[in-house]
Amino acid sequence: MGRKIAGLVLVLFCITGIVSFSAFALHFENYQWGMTKQEIRRKIESKGVSLPSEIAGALVYNEMIVGQSCKVTLKFTPDSKLLYQVELKWSGTGAGQKMKQILSEKYGPPYAAGDLYKKYFWYQGSDVLTLNYSTMNTTLTYASGSIEKKRNAEDRATGKTDSDKF
Repeated sequence: MGRKIAGLVLVLFCITGIVSFSAFALHFENYQWGMTKQEIRRKIESKGVSLPSEIAGALVYNEMIVGQSCKVTLKFTPDSKLLYQVELKWSGTGAGQKMKQILSEKYGPPYAAGDLYKKYFWYQGSDVLTLNYSTMNTTLTYASGSIEKKRNAEDRATGKTDSDKF
């Protein structure tokens, strides 16, 4: 009897572990942190979306998401050119409530919610997902903390400071 219970506990632990890791992994589409621009371009082309523009080192394209036109911006580290951030932006706040519902169903309730300002956060390890629809736009940002640290280190290595960004 003891072995059966121990076996059942082990099976439940494994299933729960698999579900929790896959259910809470923060990602957009099938992009993965650290992908190169070339890998991203191939994925975009395979979706049949028009080829992205390159603006200030980022890849930018438009896509219909939650029934509205959305600007997708993929940002890369300056030297190694690895994906560290994905930003989705819609005009108006209509997409915000839809996205909050979708993300809450997928990742659970937001870690920190600011209902007054319509700003919500979900965390997984060093990655963060931010939804903000308090202004005239809805912005959803996926950011990899570990790759962003690499970006900051590359900025420091090239001597860039915050004042150089403006």
